[in-house]
Amino acid sequence: GSVRPRGGRNKFGMRILVLPALLALLASSSEAFFAPGSVRLPSPARGLASSSVGSYARRGAAGGSHSFLLSLSAKDGKPRQGAQPTVSMKPKEDEENYSAPTPSEMTGAIPPKWHLDKPPVERPNIPVAFEDVCMAGQRIRGQVKYTACAKNPEISEITGCDVYFKHEYKQFTGSFKERGARNALMSLDEKQKEVGVIAASAGNHALGLAYHGKLLGIPVTVIMPQTAPLTKINKCRKLGANVVLFGAHIGEAKDHALSDPKFQGLQYINGYDDPAIVAGAGTIGLEILEQIPEVDAIVVPVGGAGLIAGISLAVKSIAPDVEVIGVEPERCASYTEAVRQGTPSGVEVAPTLADGLAVPTVGPHAFEVARHYVDSVHLTSEKQVALAVLRLVEHEKAVVEGGGA
Repeated sequence: GSVRPRGGRNKFGMRILVLPALLALLASSSEAFFAPGSVRLPSPARGLASSSVGSYARRGAAGGSHSFLLSLSAKDGKPRQGAQPTVSMKPKEDEENYSAPTPSEMTGAIPPKWHLDKPPVERPNIPVAFEDVCMAGQRIRGQVKYTACAKNPEISEITGCDVYFKHEYKQFTGSFKERGARNALMSLDEKQKEVGVIAASAGNHALGLAYHGKLLGIPVTVIMPQTAPLTKINKCRKLGANVVLFGAHIGEAKDHALSDPKFQGLQYINGYDDPAIVAGAGTIGLEILEQIPEVDAIVVPVGGAGLIAGISLAVKSIAPDVEVIGVEPERCASYTEAVRQGTPSGVEVAPTLADGLAVPTVGPHAFEVARHYVDSVHLTSEKQVALAVLRLVEHEKAVVEGGGA
């Protein structure tokens, strides 16, 4: 339906920060994302067009794999009023590859405007706290890239909104997974660091652990499903990880890692449910709020729910009015099923281009966090995933895996 914000904005007046899963929703045809004069989403996601987009309008605000983060903002409306940071986390030069500032430069970096004239946010009893995200940010600072969040003019023109991509695909191993991996490894006690860790992963989590395990001198074993991409398997081995191929999907790989006696003593690090992993993913949310402080919505791809749990926790703790929206492949809708059942419940996994999101059961810790903060989750088809990958090649000049697109 048409978007009609109040308060003097044009009818495309919103700003949305999105992990590129949104592009899969937008890619309804090989021609244009939207018809002139209206915002139109593909038929499987019409509920998002009527409810989620409508909610942006009601607020009247401006407006990976896990590869990017995308944001839409008003072109003609005035920005939100409020204090600006005196010290910025943004790079001093317009570069793609740069590291975060040192902790001493971070004092007062988060704009305080979200706290003005608002009551404290009620804190639910959840396994990961906002303080854990802040601590993770300190642990990984300078060891994981503080990625750029750049506007894409072409997609902004197509959608009638300002669209930004968070360049998590430019981490050393190609995804945001490094954040949680580094945080989890640095959280181990000294004895466990000597013994080592184990994880089940289709690729990105395995790469993050292998890379940072090598840097920290911690032995890493990864159990990868037999369907894992060959390039990721070879990269993990090249980084020195002990790679074991087992199972048809990540669920079977995880069961093997936890049940085989030869892995006894290794600490299992769940790539989407370990509290340290969720906290590490949440650091993306902190960066987003500084890079695009007037953001109105964040769209995040959903697999095991660790990424959306961390981002939603971080963002909603600071800016509760920002919407957090999930997108997951319809061929593995484990989060949607968990919401329907009220608890994590297994689903049948079919082959999907978004292989990094093919998790049959969302993590219980991640779901417990996400259910308090995520506003809605929507399904995307294989055609939409494929077209999203194509759109990023055309307009972002980036080759991104399906789970991130």
